[in-house]
Amino acid sequence: RFIQGSATRNPYVFYHWRYIDIFVYFSHHTVTIPPVVWTNAAHRNSVPVLGTFITEWEDGGKLCEAFLAGGEEAYGAVAEQLARIAQHFRFDGWLVNIENTLSAAAVANLPLFLRDLTARVHRAVPGGLVIWYDSVLKDGTLKWQNELNDENRVFFDACDGLFTNYNWKEEQLARTQRLAGPRLNDVYVGVDVFARGDVIGGGFDTAKSLRLIRQYGLSAAIFAPGWVYEHLGKENFLQNENRFWGLLAEYLPTHSICTLPLTTSFSLGMGTSTFLDGK
Repeated sequence: RFIQGSATRNPYVFYHWRYIDIFVYFSHHTVTIPPVVWTNAAHRNSVPVLGTFITEWEDGGKLCEAFLAGGEEAYGAVAEQLARIAQHFRFDGWLVNIENTLSAAAVANLPLFLRDLTARVHRAVPGGLVIWYDSVLKDGTLKWQNELNDENRVFFDACDGLFTNYNWKEEQLARTQRLAGPRLNDVYVGVDVFARGDVIGGGFDTAKSLRLIRQYGLSAAIFAPGWVYEHLGKENFLQNENRFWGLLAEYLPTHSICTLPLTTSFSLGMGTSTFLDGK
């Protein structure tokens, strides 16, 4: 995986691609372009990759006021550049996360921006996606809902999917199921592996969340699976990583091999040696 090298001899490495339908590369920069090593690894395993467009705090509010409250020309220019970035760097779309309060003018244009961005990404990138994170409400208030409801549905209707916050309860899954209708698979219920806040599961108990989510026919968004490396450490990482994903496997449909011949090097994409013909 590390075609540009690695600064550590024992890096975090992800190799359970067979369980993943979409990979989101997240950071707190306003525009996060997935590193090429992640995009290459995901695409090699037929998994689309999304970057992140996020606004936060006071600076985020000012940015939203500039491009959303500014009208169609302003938000259309941002949508066009985001679509071009995805096309140029050959990833597949965006997670959009507005984590700040919006003015009435800005929130009125937000669904229009999402529709415009989604249409442009679809044109620029085959199979492109735009997913909305459960954050602001239709009145511009920043208040995580942990479900799909009438307060955030306008944003869900304007793009390809909703990634919910992770402090949900089972009754919220039931309400989401009823409201999503035929778009059940487009609701990705957030699961924080670090178990921050009032959550179900987390860590090696993450399967508890997935079991409930699957009972309601919804998709799951596994947030921060790097917990295995960050919390448990580098020692025994591969064993812990295999244990973590093995516990989830029952609830994660796998990608099948669709064509032959199959070629593999059995490499995890990391290490300090070069092998040829198994030697």
